[in-house]
Amino acid sequence: MLCVVLLANSDRTKSCTVTVNFLASQMSCSERNVQRTSKSLAEKGFIEVEAQFIETEGNARTANKYFLHFA
Repeated sequence: MLCVVLLANSDRTKSCTVTVNFLASQMSCSERNVQRTSKSLAEKGFIEVEAQFIETEGNARTANKYFLHFA
């Protein structure tokens, strides 16, 4: 299901920047479930996850950029 949501929100370069909260809401599951699933998919080479930060004191995390390695 995560692959479907990522693909639906990706651009022509097969990447997208979304929050874990957004993915959880689209999948009707917990944020922790999204984190576990994305970690598993990354370990298997289906996706690459790049953390995005804004420059503030403490570098607050905003959203992840996901690179899709599947058709």
